[in-house]
Amino acid sequence: MRPGVFLLTAIALGLATYVSVWVFNFNPEFQRPTLTVEIIIVNILLTSVIYRWLSRPMEPRMFVNSYLLSIVLKLIFFSSFLLVVRLTNPPSLTPNAVLVLCCYFAFTILEVTALFRKVGR
Repeated sequence: MRPGVFLLTAIALGLATYVSVWVFNFNPEFQRPTLTVEIIIVNILLTSVIYRWLSRPMEPRMFVNSYLLSIVLKLIFFSSFLLVVRLTNPPSLTPNAVLVLCCYFAFTILEVTALFRKVGR
């Protein structure tokens, strides 16, 4: 998958995530994340940058190390992000954390699937 097509796919997944949050907002028990748009945009951009970086031709050992590094950096980034949310707006931590985890898993599945189709051959 070319990086441009991947970016469009990531944007479509982001829109689907936003629509899901919007639909769940009609449930009275659902707490809407305060940073919905920001979390989705950061996930789209971060996943696209990582895909572009990892889709370059490289030796298998470097690919594995680079992929593991990208996972660690994403986890550190989102942990720091949630820590800032915790310190600045504690009541909104739970819905934002749930959205971050859902986006993290969804975009990671997209990234792994696209990378496997491109590099796994």
